[in-house]
Amino acid sequence: MGDVRKVRADERAETPEPREVRFGDDDAFVEAARRIMQRDKRVMEELAK
Repeated sequence: MGDVRKVRADERAETPEPREVRFGDDDAFVEAARRIMQRDKRVMEELAK
C-alpha cells in the first residue's frame, strides 16, 4: 500500500489556489471537476499498490 501522506503532499503541491467560481462559469466548474477526478484516480492507484 502506498504512503497516503506522500500522495496528499503531492496533491497540495499541484492543486492551484481555488479561484472564485461564479454561477454560469461552466468552464471553470468542469475544469475543477476534471482535476478532482484525476486526483482521485491517482490516489486510488497509489492506494492499490
